[in-house]
Amino acid sequence: MDLQEMIMQNMKDNCKKKCELPERKELLSYLHGMLLITGRLDIMYCNAFLSEATQLLINSIFLYEDGYFDCAFYSVRQASEVFDSMLYLSNKDNGELKKWEKKERFPMDSKIRNQLEKMVYGYKEIKTILDDYFMHHRELINKSHKIIHKQGFDTFYVARLQKNFAHEKDEKFFMEVLKYTIGTGIILFVILEPIALALADDAVNGKLNFDMGKINQYQILQLLNCLDKIADSSTWQLKNHSPYIHNLKKQLELYPECKLSVEELAQNQWIKNKYKQKEWYLKWSRKSN
Repeated sequence: MDLQEMIMQNMKDNCKKKCELPERKELLSYLHGMLLITGRLDIMYCNAFLSEATQLLINSIFLYEDGYFDCAFYSVRQASEVFDSMLYLSNKDNGELKKWEKKERFPMDSKIRNQLEKMVYGYKEIKTILDDYFMHHRELINKSHKIIHKQGFDTFYVARLQKNFAHEKDEKFFMEVLKYTIGTGIILFVILEPIALALADDAVNGKLNFDMGKINQYQILQLLNCLDKIADSSTWQLKNHSPYIHNLKKQLELYPECKLSVEELAQNQWIKNKYKQKEWYLKWSRKSN
């Protein structure tokens, strides 16, 4: 290696604190297997958004480990915004998608999130149930903005070389932002494609006659269990959250005399849907006669 190459290599490595994140293998394996795909013909373009958001989350892990900590936080924030834009566009006409594609005027992420509550069925319901989850995710993203926009000397690259820099605390914070963003992305995907949870469960697949546009209690329970697994080492604790969640878990899991098996849940849902179909048929018959 000649002198010029040595100087360039030193420039690349300067002020970079490399590391190996805890749970990196587990998270990378999870993201590798996290195949978020919609089969809806009207919104097939959403698969590009889902793929991009997942790749951004993967990139963030390697960026952080290579010392590009600010870029890592930015990559996570980008993933969060891509998920939001996807759900927003999936509920708008093709004209809005064309505007987005042509890079014309498009609402900021904060406005998109406000619009989602008004225009997307299930979003407000799920957000109300998981209010503190959404709120904490937003707090984490807002806190990461300080790092992205370099507010405070501790956000500078040179600060990370100091002996008193709290590397473990910073790594823990990054992992929490990452996990909550993964969880939020899955929530938005479930709102986009509610049947995905049923199809992912062999015990339920083919037994539940899901309404494609609605979320039921079984799906919410699956979603909560999924969030529990992702945020295993973060501040997310199911029992400390909204009374609705606590009561749902209490009914479905904690008390044997109240616990409904997957088969019972499936059967109840099947009977409920059959009753609705029969009711609709009777009304239709009366009108025809």
